Amino acid sequence: MMQTLLRGIEQEATIMDLISLTDITSEGIIGGLVDYYVRGHNLTTAAALNGQTKGNLGTAKATLEAKAMIVYRINERENARKGYGFTQNNLQMEVNQ
Repeated sequence: MMQTLLRGIEQEATIMDLISLTDITSEGIIGGLVDYYVRGHNLTTAAALNGQTKGNLGTAKATLEAKAMIVYRINERENARKGYGFTQNNLQMEVNQ
């Protein structure tokens, strides 16, 4: 599965928007996700800083990644429909030209 979110470089607003698409409500888990995706802490450190287990934070991370993938696919389809952005087809066409 392609990773759509990268540790340490995401904007907090993006993470919070994605969290709003889930049933994640724990402040500790939310803090851990922000520490991981925005501040760049590894999963173990992000969990410990927020009083969570690595396993619980990992589960929340997987949930967030799944939502991010859905948003990514929607954006890709919309970009292709509007005629901009790179899809496999127009990338292949540019290579063949």
